[in-house]
Amino acid sequence: MTLARLVAVCAVWGVFWGSWSALLPAVQTQVGATNADLGLALAGVPVGAIPAMALTGRLVRGRERIALAVSTALFALAAAGIGLVTTPLALGLALVGLGAASGALDIALNTATGRAERESGGRLFQTVHAAFPVAVIVAAPATGLARSLGYGPAQVLAVIAVLVLACAALAMGLPLGRGVQPVADSRPKGGLAARPAARCARRVRADHRELGRAVVGPAAGGLPLGPPRCWPARRPPPTWARSPRAA
Repeated sequence: MTLARLVAVCAVWGVFWGSWSALLPAVQTQVGATNADLGLALAGVPVGAIPAMALTGRLVRGRERIALAVSTALFALAAAGIGLVTTPLALGLALVGLGAASGALDIALNTATGRAERESGGRLFQTVHAAFPVAVIVAAPATGLARSLGYGPAQVLAVIAVLVLACAALAMGLPLGRGVQPVADSRPKGGLAARPAARCARRVRADHRELGRAVVGPAAGGLPLGPPRCWPARRPPPTWARSPRAA
């Protein structure tokens, strides 16, 4: 049941974007936009998506179910709103909102899928993500068929919005745990057994930094800085790490 709900959300997300590719010429005609106006308006999608993704990533942990439902509902409203715009400016603003909703949905869907994987122990990401391209492939020609039958962008987008809202209701029924999950502390705890491991980790990081300087120094035109101390003393360093005088 969990997998089916997640697949439905991802599929309806793909349905919109597949339909959008087929509706774009009609939307351009509807708002009277030139190619330059349309290109500028389309830039609103990433402008809205990037900050929404960053914000959602900070807020979603432990609230995956409600975040997925809310972001899916907002995406439905944003999709329906595009069918109502009549000017290039309104289209650009609507696409900023659409991008924000889509970005939030992206993060919420992935975090919900990840939590479902942890709680069920099964592999879900491959199946859930596969639903998106399949839905895009199916929705694009289906939208073209609807357009040939005389349905306008507003009507097609309204139908898609209803489907997305239905999937938002499905997302509310996801059987995910509630509350913020505790984050495991990866820092070494007190005790004699943990201290050697911590010292070893610091030594490895220091050795890696020295190895990087030994490699980057010649590449940057400077003299090598010598071999890192992780190499045994009885074993000479490789030729590329020796100074020209030593070579």
